Amino acid sequence: MTVEQNLRMVEAAFEAINDQDWDHLWGLHVDNIVMSAPDLPDPVKGREGVQERLQAWGEALPDLSWKRVRGFGQGDWVCVELVISGTHKGPLRQGLDQRTLEKGRDGIIAPTGNRIEIRGCVVYKVEHGEIAESHIYYDQLDFMRQLGLVH
Repeated sequence: MTVEQNLRMVEAAFEAINDQDWDHLWGLHVDNIVMSAPDLPDPVKGREGVQERLQAWGEALPDLSWKRVRGFGQGDWVCVELVISGTHKGPLRQGLDQRTLEKGRDGIIAPTGNRIEIRGCVVYKVEHGEIAESHIYYDQLDFMRQLGLVH
């Protein structure tokens, strides 16, 4: 596929996230997808793990929106700059490492009611028209600040 085709496919994934059309979204991923993000101590592997994570964000931010600012790529790789926004109305589970769990913390952020708008980018690997890797980058401190959890 061309870079333009890969970018259109990623745009379809953004539309599915915005519409919370999870069935359509999962159809755009390979079974053994790998996803990394700033709050994850280790990458999530497999469609089920990625599905759980993205749906959890959709439940925590019912008006979740991923808006593409620009995108570019080379070969099977595309990078999309985006703005993620939404209102924190439900519990949000952040990635956990073993030390956090051993300290008895569950990593769940109670609803704050705050509106967030964070800029970031996602680097995707697209294989045969499906997302095989998703590497999300955003300023986690800014995210926590917008939630009112740090000053």
